[in-house]
Amino acid sequence: MSITLLVYPTAPASLSTPHFTPEVLASPTSNLACDIIVLTLGGTHDGAPDEKEACQEIAVRIRKEQGKGVFIILWSEQVSQSAIERTRWQKIGINMITCIPTHLTSVLSTLHTLLTLSPTNTMYPCPHCPACLPLEALQIHLPLYHTQEPNRKSSCPICGAHPRFLAVHVHTHNTEPGHRLPLFALVVCIKDNKVLLVDEVAGQGWWIPGGGVDPGEDFCEAATREVWEETGMEVELKGVLRIEVSPGEGYPRMRVIFYAEPISTSPPPKSIPDYESAGACFVSPTELDSLPLRGREPVLWCTYLQQGGIIHSLSVMGKEWARPAIGS
Repeated sequence: MSITLLVYPTAPASLSTPHFTPEVLASPTSNLACDIIVLTLGGTHDGAPDEKEACQEIAVRIRKEQGKGVFIILWSEQVSQSAIERTRWQKIGINMITCIPTHLTSVLSTLHTLLTLSPTNTMYPCPHCPACLPLEALQIHLPLYHTQEPNRKSSCPICGAHPRFLAVHVHTHNTEPGHRLPLFALVVCIKDNKVLLVDEVAGQGWWIPGGGVDPGEDFCEAATREVWEETGMEVELKGVLRIEVSPGEGYPRMRVIFYAEPISTSPPPKSIPDYESAGACFVSPTELDSLPLRGREPVLWCTYLQQGGIIHSLSVMGKEWARPAIGS
């Protein structure tokens, strides 16, 4: 099967395409028939205004003429590291925004696998584009191609259910549903006075990394795992900001909000969309009011820390019956 990979105006210098022979698009008005396109904004200022306008025009044309079956990648250091810019470009249909060579190579390899699959006896249609794939491929395709699709009552092509998060539902198909605990770990990770935020799936907005505690985990383990899964970063928990308990009626729950900092050897924030998140980046407190936020936690905790709020010792998270720590 022939796969068309277009690049405009040039390919990223670090582009490695063992599976493809990239074709350079002559101009924004050229024929855009393709399977994948890499739009590059380069240079010291990451692209002149006319270059940005051309890339935006191409993305809009592809979505209008070919729908959601084409995978569009924006290669840009400036855009990939700005939550505000990422949000703007995603609104016109960009699937992935990155400046990390290994992330680009990895996704191109995945796309090659998806686009060259042989038909099987059981194929499932994607609810958002013309793709029809085996289950394992659909589990990869949905969050990769359509991570920003808003929550709608889309019917699951596998079982007919109408789940809240379709990509997550499909991803966990054929797995035993785990017992969900009403326990949650959230992490406020700070680097150079910026907070690490997650671009949540389904266009929910930006939020601090976090999620449910799995059976057998403690809160600290859950916190570092969730940060890794949602942002691709390794962090060191430095303390506890607050322990929250909501008695509720029939569903009591508990949240622990941790303070953390990145480990020096940690990779940069992730830029490959998956069912965990669309990506992640560090955001300055002054940018928060310009972002669509899933909740007010980023503003709340950035303000708290700026005002000298207390970071409590991790020792308050001792295990049941453990001897209390002295002087820590």
